[in-house]
Order: sequence, then C-alpha cells, then structure tokens
Amino acid sequence: MQQRLVIIGGDAAGMSAAAQARRLRNVDGTTSTHDLSYDASHRGIVLFRDERWPRGGQVRYELTVTRARADQRWEYSVRVQAQFHAGGHATIVLPDHEFDLDLASGSLRAVQ
Repeated sequence: MQQRLVIIGGDAAGMSAAAQARRLRNVDGTTSTHDLSYDASHRGIVLFRDERWPRGGQVRYELTVTRARADQRWEYSVRVQAQFHAGGHATIVLPDHEFDLDLASGSLRAVQ
C-alpha cells in the first residue's frame, strides 16, 4: 500500500523535513525511526555582570541517539562536562578525552 506524506511549510525547514523523510524510507517500504534524548544540568555557575564568560561552575550534557530499522538497532551516547575556571578558561571532559578551552579566543587544546 502506498503511503503519502504531507510536509507543511515551503521554507528551508520544510525542504529539510521532506529530504529526511525520503532518506528514512527504505526501498522495501519500511521506515527507520530515530529517538533523541537530551539532558543538561548546571551547578554553581558564577557570572559577573560586566564579564563575558563564567568564572566558575559546571555544566553537564548527556545526549543519546537511538536508530531502529527493521530488526536492527543502534544507540550512540555522548557525555560532556564543562568546568569553568576564573581567568576565562574551561575544561571540557569527554569519556576518553580532556580539553582546555580559552573562552576569549575559542582555542581548544588537548590536555595530556
């Protein structure tokens, strides 16, 4: 049986939705599903009115993407923690990497 899909909106978002719907539909007519789970929390963020970046505190992000198609299932998770320090620097911690971020310039360097 043929299925029809109507996309409301002709701007870039509507075209993007139509293209994604086409990609998710397989040749045999089955579709893929994607689930996105996002969580963010913060603790002790210290901000001063005249400054452009935090002087302290921590932000934690967790993102999980699940894709299922027919009898296959994939899951990908990312956990990131940002620790802000006085002097305009932050430490970005991933499960297997750590980086120092200069908040003024945006430069990022790996911490050994």
